[in-house]
Amino acid sequence: QNLFMGDVVTSRVYRNSFIFRGSTPIGKREADFVLSEDPWFRPVDVKLGPDGAIYIADFYNSIIGHYEVPLDHPKRDKIRGRIWRITYKGQSNKKQDLTAATATELINALNADNIKIRIEAANQLVNRIGNGAIEPAKSVLTKKDVAAREYVHSLWVLHRLNALTDDIIKTSATHADPLIRLHIMRVLAEQKDTAAALYPLIVSALDDKNAHVQRAAAELMGRYVNADAVNKLIAFRKKVEDFDTHMIYTIRLTLRNMLRHEFLMNEIA
Repeated sequence: QNLFMGDVVTSRVYRNSFIFRGSTPIGKREADFVLSEDPWFRPVDVKLGPDGAIYIADFYNSIIGHYEVPLDHPKRDKIRGRIWRITYKGQSNKKQDLTAATATELINALNADNIKIRIEAANQLVNRIGNGAIEPAKSVLTKKDVAAREYVHSLWVLHRLNALTDDIIKTSATHADPLIRLHIMRVLAEQKDTAAALYPLIVSALDDKNAHVQRAAAELMGRYVNADAVNKLIAFRKKVEDFDTHMIYTIRLTLRNMLRHEFLMNEIA
């Protein structure tokens, strides 16, 4: 896994890899992805395209920042800019017009290698197909040997169409694949209300074998403002290793937000 970040001052695009210790990412600087000898190269944004290429927005200007020189400086170029397209020779993605794709074609695209294709397919299912996408998306969840990414995008489609059921939630929360368990926690966090009946499911997720699922569950515990939830989070914190700083921060933030409720403070006191 890699992160690409443009630096307008040094005229380069950095590449960083990372690993996880618990739920905390640990970054490592790799060789620069792009290093230009042109001092006007200003890479302000880096995006993955649906064709698999990486696109770099370059505002191409001798002026770096807003306050480096007066705003009326003659070298300020407010007209021109450049977009770079970087590809890997020998591989390419077939162009697809998802705006005209059928529901079946869009469902199949939820398993595309390129995440941009998967996201756009999900958007088309929700925004264009609408309720007609509910049953096809549900059928994905029951497919034999379904890919985790296809399952996850189907979950989000159902969530956005207000078609998630308690059975789907419970099945997903206990699925063998941790990515699916993680995303159902994320889906629940996006809902306006989290049913009280799901509280045991979320508490159980604090003991998940996957640290990312645990962290999502810890954040979701903030939906249940009661003394039991506070005690569960405090007990969970005692199990977390000190190196997992992101997990510790999430627990502390959730507890802080819960304890802002005066009635809960009075209940605990």
